[in-house]
Amino acid sequence: IVSVFSEFKKYPDGPKLSFRSNASRISTTWYIESYQLNGSDQTATHLSFVGSDYALSISKDGSYLEYGNFPDQGTCQFADKHESFYRQSYVIGGQIQKYSILRLEFKSMWLKHTKANGDVEEIHYIAYR
Repeated sequence: IVSVFSEFKKYPDGPKLSFRSNASRISTTWYIESYQLNGSDQTATHLSFVGSDYALSISKDGSYLEYGNFPDQGTCQFADKHESFYRQSYVIGGQIQKYSILRLEFKSMWLKHTKANGDVEEIHYIAYR
């Protein structure tokens, strides 16, 4: 039984099993719970930068709205067998960013992103405040 359930684990940090589709789990409004830059906790600094009212709202149709000091909108889509997703910004000249999904639960999403300068950020989101 253990080996059967281990095959259900899609993301490194979970969940082990979910009956909701990835699109259903990602479609909500997300708030930053923690932020790490190159392995160092930078949550307070990042929240100050993006704004205390920061939120990322993703719809089932693949569109997103980002609120805070740098509002943005665009589209996102899963890739790599749903192990990552790409965000394409309408505001930042069509820029595309890839995020690796570390965890995707109904109320928790962890993403990892490598910036153009090589810095690695890990963002932990929650679906409530």
